Amino acid sequence: MADCPEFVIWNVTAGSKFCGQSSAELEGTPSDDYNAGVHIVQPGGDAIDWAKSDLDPGPANLSPLEKGGYGASGKLVSGPSGPTVTLQAWIEAPNGTRPFDCTWTNSDAGTEFHVSITIVVRT
Repeated sequence: MADCPEFVIWNVTAGSKFCGQSSAELEGTPSDDYNAGVHIVQPGGDAIDWAKSDLDPGPANLSPLEKGGYGASGKLVSGPSGPTVTLQAWIEAPNGTRPFDCTWTNSDAGTEFHVSITIVVRT
């Protein structure tokens, strides 16, 4: 897992899978004092939302990805106690490898952090 910038563009092959999961820790102990979500817009314009309950423990996945463009936005909300919230998103290729694998964190109590993912699927 690599920390990634707030905006990423991934070029992937058709048949890949988009996956995500979230968690939070406060001083090394799992915490439920957070929120996370992912909003995905598919090539035809239909949207899918992954709530915290889909991402934790996760992983949530969208498969198979079809040719076209997908837009995804993720949010990480650290609760009042200030746990470190982690959102991980990755692509699983048809051969089982992970050509893209990112993590983002937010630990500022009571704040919301956003990320954007553009996925271009080719044949």
